[in-house]
Amino acid sequence: MKGSISVSIHSSTIQKGGVFFALHGKNTDGHRYVQAALDHGAAYAVIEDPAYQYDARCLLVDNTETALHELARGYRQTLTETTVIVVGGSNGKTTTKNLVAAVLGAQYTTQATMGNLNNHIGVPLSILAIPKSCQYAVIEVGANHPGEHTLLCGIAQPNYGLITNCGKDHLEGYGSIAGVIAANCEVYEYLRAHSGTAIVNCDDAILMEQLKGLPYIGYSQTNPAGTAVRVVSAVTASYPRVSVSLRDTHTQETVAICSALLGQFQSDNIAAAACMGLHAGVPLPKIQAAIEAYVPDNNRSQVIEWGSNTVILDAYNANPSSMTAMVQYFSDYPATAKWVILGDMFELGAGSESEHLAIVNQLKTHAFDQVILVGHGFKSVKSGLECLHFDDADALSVFLNQHAIQNACMLVKGSRGMRLETAFA
Repeated sequence: MKGSISVSIHSSTIQKGGVFFALHGKNTDGHRYVQAALDHGAAYAVIEDPAYQYDARCLLVDNTETALHELARGYRQTLTETTVIVVGGSNGKTTTKNLVAAVLGAQYTTQATMGNLNNHIGVPLSILAIPKSCQYAVIEVGANHPGEHTLLCGIAQPNYGLITNCGKDHLEGYGSIAGVIAANCEVYEYLRAHSGTAIVNCDDAILMEQLKGLPYIGYSQTNPAGTAVRVVSAVTASYPRVSVSLRDTHTQETVAICSALLGQFQSDNIAAAACMGLHAGVPLPKIQAAIEAYVPDNNRSQVIEWGSNTVILDAYNANPSSMTAMVQYFSDYPATAKWVILGDMFELGAGSESEHLAIVNQLKTHAFDQVILVGHGFKSVKSGLECLHFDDADALSVFLNQHAIQNACMLVKGSRGMRLETAFA
């Protein structure tokens, strides 16, 4: 195999000579599209239902998902010249993954997970898309149940692993913060068992404790005494976008970075990317240029103009940790008319009511000009907060379009399923 393996799970995107995997999805069965994939030029279709074995091009296996994992795992072992970095954690995975890829890409041939294809389907597809000539691959890993990070690391087989943080995400699947920590640190367990290296925030006591002797390169905002760090970062400006001073502790070289990112918390993501870049031999000026050139997209901390209003659109996803941080950030944002529009946070299980109430109580401590809550999670706990409430994004859209809102600055944040961005289309 000279290049990557052309694999698709969608018949419409299959390349001539590629391999189609008929997977079972939530809403459809990929076997229904086997013939279409073959008609579009697929060399083979991997199936598990013998009723769809039309000819010799249809390869029957016991389980198509397992077969996809095995193919990716085997292909990863052929990438002998590729260094793989996995990025996991509760918040900031995609931004950090993109920053690491941008920094490494300034010096080396680099491939990264497209979008957030970070689950048991996206990771093997990302691995199979890596060309043999690739020097660095940055793979995002996401999970919502124990054991998933172990599975994904077994497919990606990383040389380096970066956990951004351990926050209140996917509590329904993990059960508790302790469960979140244990699941995220499955990445460390893989690295420990396979002579890997961690990239770690040395200011994060939880992650430092979980290292347990694992080799690491570190970044820090405090440069604690006795802690080996490669990058020390300091926020020099927070609004409208974060600016950071970075110092390489090996050479004492310092650069000032004016990023396109929103929120002081982004400084850790910037430092993580710089840390990996310096470790890989990327000069600090190239790191500076790569980070400054990165512009977030896909509803992640995007700043858009909506009429005369400025919208900070951070509606790709939300959990209690990320929502708390964004509300706090926005409370100090330099704007005269500030609106906060928050949608429900999903996958919180039994803790959903208390976590939504905590956000409501946080909002009560700030003097926002208008608060709008969207979804049933917020509906039951909004008592005592002066706000508007809508059941869904469609109702929100109707309200926004019926009122001539002028010159407001709006923070918009909610879980993916709330579709809040549609209200500003």
